[in-house]
Amino acid sequence: MRWSPIILLVAVGILGYYLNSINGIFKNAQQQLAQTALLIGQEKCAKQAALVFKNRPLDVFPDAWYENHYNEKLNKCVVVISSKDDKDKNLSDAFEGKDLGKFLFMADKVVICRVTFPSGEEKSCNSGADFDQLVKSTCSEPLP
Repeated sequence: MRWSPIILLVAVGILGYYLNSINGIFKNAQQQLAQTALLIGQEKCAKQAALVFKNRPLDVFPDAWYENHYNEKLNKCVVVISSKDDKDKNLSDAFEGKDLGKFLFMADKVVICRVTFPSGEEKSCNSGADFDQLVKSTCSEPLP
């Protein structure tokens, strides 16, 4: 009878070890699933942005380039289509086609510089660099 508590204690210790190991396996699997979901979202975003760019009116931006940004938390994909000289930039939702921002520099001054956040809030800006920063901030985290 003296050995029963010791055997029980060893059994509980072994069980605790195995449960801890299983918990680590589940956490690792969750992290891998989250990473896979992020990569899938980014891939879909990149493909849709390329499609939006390909289907743009060529008379508006004949020599343009584009970039896409994906917000995992909001599951949103935006595309920025820019003129070759970066003096004209359009920001839109790549899937919904909704206009989300515009930057236009003409006659040595900023004519338009605005970005609409996912919350609906619109912010103004004063330069192309400000516009780029606002675009990045719309995709880095959910905004109020």
